[in-house]
Amino acid sequence: MTNNVSSYHFLLKFADVKMLQMITDDERISLIQKVIATGQSDNSWNAVLELFAAWPNNINKTAAFKMAESLMQNWKDEERIINSSWKLLYEKNELSSIALLARSLHVNRREANGRKELMAIVTSLNAYNIKQLQIDRSDIGADGMYELARSNKLQNLTSLSFNGISFIQNTFETIINPSELKALKKLSLKNCAVYGNKLQMLMSSGIILPLQILELPHNTMADKDAFEIASSTAVTNIELLDLSNNFINDAGAIALSTSSNLKNLKTLILTGNKIIKASSILDNVEKNKQLKIII
Repeated sequence: MTNNVSSYHFLLKFADVKMLQMITDDERISLIQKVIATGQSDNSWNAVLELFAAWPNNINKTAAFKMAESLMQNWKDEERIINSSWKLLYEKNELSSIALLARSLHVNRREANGRKELMAIVTSLNAYNIKQLQIDRSDIGADGMYELARSNKLQNLTSLSFNGISFIQNTFETIINPSELKALKKLSLKNCAVYGNKLQMLMSSGIILPLQILELPHNTMADKDAFEIASSTAVTNIELLDLSNNFINDAGAIALSTSSNLKNLKTLILTGNKIIKASSILDNVEKNKQLKIII
């Protein structure tokens, strides 16, 4: 049977058109091995996706999934990424089996379709291997947030990132108090207006205590917000705290760098704030040898 090669782009870097037009399952398996053997790259990852996307479902494809997983086990999670806009990621209203190869999903500027795509992600059994979920300037709605916070399909999700999301209070409260997402270790809320009351909600929420990485850049936070973080008893496991590009002054920076609650903190990022006497802040590094402060 002749295969349609019009959807191939990255695969053409590893095989010629004539071969791909008449490719057999054995040749597909050999090609997967060849592509993965070249090492992790944008070209090799997307070539693997193209090959599986065009492969009709059968027992050989199922076996090849397991083989590919084994061969790619040392690849970086953040580079095994699929954008939610890719039509072949879906089968009806759920993720297709190709999602099992991914470790990261990116819902990026999906104003019209963000909610639909997120709902497919959080309700699909094929989301099981996803470790990182990025939601960037997408209108996913309150019901989308609700389903995300209560999804039992994302049991391996360790990193959740939002960028440019305008949370209303009830929606924000829902997402920071998830009944699921038990494996989460990193939370990023960039440019999400998390300051004042919302920051207080975050610091008293159920999501904070297990976190090792907390990123809150571009949130117009001031010293009082830095004090709120420094005084929270829920931040004891945080190892990296990114508060870059806010409005924190020297007093807030000192409170953070000397906080007994941030006892496991190794990296504190404060670039782009309103710090005047950086040298006095950096003096705290001498007192706390494990802490690296980036100003």
